[in-house]
Amino acid sequence: MKNTNGFLAHVPPMGIYETLYAFQDVFGTPMGESTTHPWS
Repeated sequence: MKNTNGFLAHVPPMGIYETLYAFQDVFGTPMGESTTHPWS
């Protein structure tokens, strides 16, 4: 898939979860506010 608008980029579906888990590994807390859950 080619990105033509320069704003959005194609990310493999599992790439989103890899990003969320990597964020949690680095910062020790899930991405988002304390009342939200990014996996839901």
